[in-house]
Amino acid sequence: MLNICAVYAPSPLKYEYMQVFLNNLTNILHNKVPNSSSTLLIGDFNLTNTEWVPDTNTNAMYPSCSSNSIENMCIDNMSYNNFHQYNYVKNKNGKILDLVCSNFPLNISITPIEDTNSAVPPDDHHPAIEVNFVKMSESIIKPNNIPSLNFFLTNYEAVNEVLSSIDWNEKLGNISNVDLAVDVFYATLMPIISKHTPLRKPRNEKYPVWYSPALLKCIKEKKKYHSKYKKFNNLRDKLTFDMLRDRCDELIRECYTNFKKNAADHLKQHPKKFWKYVNDLKRNSNSLPNEMTLNGIMAKGGQDICDLFSLHFQSVYSNYSISGSTTQLIGDNVVTNNLALDNFTITEEEVLKKLKALDSDKAPGPDQLPPFFLKKCACNLVKPLTKIFQLSLKTSFYPTKWKLAYLTPIHKSGDYNNIAYYRPISNLSVCGKVLESLVQKYILNHVKNQIDENQHGFLPKKSTASNLVSYVSYLSDALDKQNEVHAIYTDFSKAFDLVNHSLLLRKIEGMGIHGSLLRWCESYLSNRSQLVYIKGFRSVEKPVPSGVPQGSHLGPLFFLIFINDLSNIIKSEFKFFADDLKLYRIVSDIQDCELIQNDLNNIYKWCTDNCMSLNAEKCLHIKFTRKKHPMPANYSINHTSLKEVNSIRDLGIIIDSSLSFRHHIDNIINKTSKLSGFINRQMKSLKQPSVTVVIYNTLVRGILEYCSTVWNPSYQVHIDRIERVQKRFLYHLAYSDQKCRTLDSYSDRLRYYKMSPLNTRRKLLDICFLFKIIHGHINCPELLQRVNFSIPRSNSRLQNRKTFSLPQSKSNLGLHSPIYRMCSSTNYIRDEIDIFCSSITSLKSSLKKIL
Repeated sequence: MLNICAVYAPSPLKYEYMQVFLNNLTNILHNKVPNSSSTLLIGDFNLTNTEWVPDTNTNAMYPSCSSNSIENMCIDNMSYNNFHQYNYVKNKNGKILDLVCSNFPLNISITPIEDTNSAVPPDDHHPAIEVNFVKMSESIIKPNNIPSLNFFLTNYEAVNEVLSSIDWNEKLGNISNVDLAVDVFYATLMPIISKHTPLRKPRNEKYPVWYSPALLKCIKEKKKYHSKYKKFNNLRDKLTFDMLRDRCDELIRECYTNFKKNAADHLKQHPKKFWKYVNDLKRNSNSLPNEMTLNGIMAKGGQDICDLFSLHFQSVYSNYSISGSTTQLIGDNVVTNNLALDNFTITEEEVLKKLKALDSDKAPGPDQLPPFFLKKCACNLVKPLTKIFQLSLKTSFYPTKWKLAYLTPIHKSGDYNNIAYYRPISNLSVCGKVLESLVQKYILNHVKNQIDENQHGFLPKKSTASNLVSYVSYLSDALDKQNEVHAIYTDFSKAFDLVNHSLLLRKIEGMGIHGSLLRWCESYLSNRSQLVYIKGFRSVEKPVPSGVPQGSHLGPLFFLIFINDLSNIIKSEFKFFADDLKLYRIVSDIQDCELIQNDLNNIYKWCTDNCMSLNAEKCLHIKFTRKKHPMPANYSINHTSLKEVNSIRDLGIIIDSSLSFRHHIDNIINKTSKLSGFINRQMKSLKQPSVTVVIYNTLVRGILEYCSTVWNPSYQVHIDRIERVQKRFLYHLAYSDQKCRTLDSYSDRLRYYKMSPLNTRRKLLDICFLFKIIHGHINCPELLQRVNFSIPRSNSRLQNRKTFSLPQSKSNLGLHSPIYRMCSSTNYIRDEIDIFCSSITSLKSSLKKIL
C-alpha cells in the first residue's frame, strides 16, 4: 500500500504554523497511518532559499545550506521522517518550489511537461512535471546454510579437564617445524571441541531474531500442511492448517510481547542479539543484492557473486616478489648497534594476559576458533600457544595456516548492485593475531621515536581529533592574522595493498630491526592468501603478492614505517593520518605557490620510486582565506591539474574555506535527524524509554559529538539547530511515553531521561581534551606548545584569576579557534575545578555538576 500526501505551504512561511504542521505530520505518520514507511509527499513547500543539488550516489536531490530557520526546520523534519526529494525541475527564477519526496526506495523519473495545448495555462513559478516511479526490489542473497559449532554451549568444564591432562611438552617439545607444530595443536584440539560442542543451525534470516524455536517449528508445520491441503484437498489437512495458523499468530504476539518486555535485559545480557535486531530494522546489515555487476559482468546468486568479489579484491594487488638482493641484504647483516632489535622472548605470562583480554564478541577466523573459546580455556591453552610462538620467533617463520584471510564485502557508497563500490573487511585467525600483538608491542616500542610526529594514525595517544585540532588551530591563527593558506589533499590509490615487500623490509631494517626478527617479518609478509566469504559461500583461495595484511596488528605499523620517509622530502607544513596526507603553507607571493608545487613534485617522485600511485583526479586543492580575491594558483601532479574546491571532507569532518563548519553541521544534522526518526518510529513499540535512550546515545549522539573539539559552533543559530535534533527526539519520545506527556519543557524532559544538553556536553569534551593535552594523554607537542599558562603578578592586590593566558585575536576566527576556546572555557570555571590535579574521571564528574 502506498500513502500519498499533498501539501501546500502558503507564502510567506510562518514559523509557528510550519512547526505545528510538521509535528502533526510526524505524529500522523508515526501513529495513525498504516505502513507509513511507504509514503509519497508531494506539493508546494515554498522553500525559496533552499538550493537542491543532485546526489552523485542516487537520483535524489539533497538540500544545500539555507539561511532561513523555517526552511531549515522543514528540511530537518523531512530527514527525521526519512524523506528524499527527487524533483529537479526549476521554475523561471531558478528555484524548486514543488517537491516530490519519498521515504522508501524508488526508481523514479521526473519529466517536465511542455504541452502548449493544455487547457490550463502554464505557471512560470510551478512548471508541470510528470512523475513515474517503481518501487525497487529488495531481493538479497539467500544464505548457504551450513551448520557450525556453537561455542556458547560448549561444555567448558569438560574441555578444560581434558586439556589440563595433555602433556604439551611431549606433543610439541621435539618439533622444530612451526607448521607441523600448528597442525599438531589443531589436530589435538579440534576433536575435543567437536565432542563437547553442539552444532548450531544457521538462523533463517527470513525471520526476525525474536522468533522463538517453537514459533519457527510451528511455521514449518503450517507450511507443510498448507502444501498437503493444496495438493490433496483433504479437509483434515485444512483443519490442521487452520489450527497451526492460529497457533502461529498467537506465538508471534507472545514472542514479540516478551521481547519488548525484556528489551532492557536483552540489551544488557545479549547485546549482539539486540543490535542485530536494530540493524535488521535499519535494513543496513551485510545483506547483499542477489544480482550484482562489475565492469559489465553480471553475477547472480551467492556463489557467483562471491567469485566476482574475489576477482575484484584480488585485482588491486601488484605482483611484487621479495627479491634475492633483499634476502641477501637481510642475511649479511651483522648487528653490533645496541639500539638494534633482533630478537626477544615471549613468556607465558604475556600470552595468558593477551588471551584473557580478548574481546569475546568478535567473530572466529578461518581456523573457526572464536576469541570466546580461547578466553574460556586460556589457562590450559597458554602453554602450547607459547611454545608455538617461541618456535615461530626462533625459526623466523610465521605459520602458513595463519596467513589465510577471509574477506567480507562492506558497502562504501553509491550503487548497491555495483561490486566496485564495496571494500573488503579482513578476518584473520585469532591465534595468529595474538602472536602479532605481542610482536607489535616490541617493534612499536623500538620504532615509535623514529616515526614523524606529524603522523597521527595507528599510534598510541594520537587520533583523528589530535590531527584535526592541530591543523584547524594553525588555519585559525593564520586567517586571524589576515594570511592566506593553500592546502593540498592527496589520495593514494590502494595504498595498503600496493606496499612493495622488498622496499618495506629495507625500511624496517633501516629502523633498526635486524637478524632473526627481520627474517620473521619477511616470512610474515610472504606467501599470504585470501578468499571471500559471504553467507556460507566461499570463493577460490587467491594469493596476496603485495601490501600489508589488513585487519592485523602488524599491518598498520608496517605501513607507517613504509610511508615514514616521505616526510623527509616535504618542506611545507603537513599532517598524516596513515595514508591520508595533507600539506599546507601560508601563501603571500608566487614563490610560496612554487614551494607547494615542488613538494607535490617530490611526493610524486617518491611514489614512483616506492611503487605507489597517486590518484591525481581525487587529489584536491583548497584555499583558506578571508580575502575577496585570493591569490591565483594552479597546482598539478604529473601534468594533471588539481581540482579546486570550497569545502572538503577531512577525516570525517567537512572543512570549508572560511572555517565556518556550516557544511559539516548541515551534514550531521541531516544524518542524525534520519537516525533519530528511525529510532522513534521503530522503538516506540518496545514501551521502554530507557532502551530507546541507549540506542539514541549509541547511534545519534556519537555522530553529533564526533571531533566536536574541532568544529564546536560559537554562533547561537548553529547551536540551536544542533540542539533541535535532540529536542525533536525527546519531544516524540515523551509523546509516545504515557507517563511523561505532561513534560512540556525541554529541560524537564532532559531531567526525566537523565540526559544533558548537547551544547553542555561539547563544553565538557573541550575541557577534557585540554586536560589530556596537559597531562600527556594526547602525545602532540604542537598542541601543548599552543597552551600558554598565565603567570601570576607579584603585586598581591592585582589578582590574576586566569589559569591560561589567551593571545590577542583580531577576529572571531581567532577567538573561536579550538585551543583558544578550550582555554577560555577552563578559565571560566577555574574556581570550581582543578584541571592539574584531578583524574579524568573525577574531572568529568565535577564538570557534570557545574555545567
